[in-house]
Amino acid sequence: MYSLLIVDDNPWVREELKNILDWNSLGIEIADICANGKDAMEQADIVNPDIILADIAMPIMNGIELAKKLKETGSSTKVIFMSAYSEFNFAKSAIDMAIYGYVLKPIIPEELAAVINKVLDIYTNEKIKKEEKDELKNSLVSRFLSSFI
Repeated sequence: MYSLLIVDDNPWVREELKNILDWNSLGIEIADICANGKDAMEQADIVNPDIILADIAMPIMNGIELAKKLKETGSSTKVIFMSAYSEFNFAKSAIDMAIYGYVLKPIIPEELAAVINKVLDIYTNEKIKKEEKDELKNSLVSRFLSSFI
């Protein structure tokens, strides 16, 4: 199962996001829910989520700052932004940060599911590539060692 960290300053939105999709059927468990990016950063260190679904505009630390800090730490967590704003500057920030998705509020469950599935496909492809790389590495090591025997 993949783990998800939900980050939004609005308690009603946080509650809605918990129940908007059947997370288990997607292979996702909600690791935690945070009210701002600072709390999310602290929780990310503890739960190491695969995906963070974060509001862009929050007090204390917004979603963009959260994504920057995660990137600086070398985290492999995939961040999906959500926002009530469709302004170009927010979308541009998401693109600049190599964010994996951008969902407008009010959130439509099918749109969120599509973005989540896109991220899960990315994880699947990364896993396949890693397995192929490991297999190739093991094969090369075996051939190298057998040449000495």
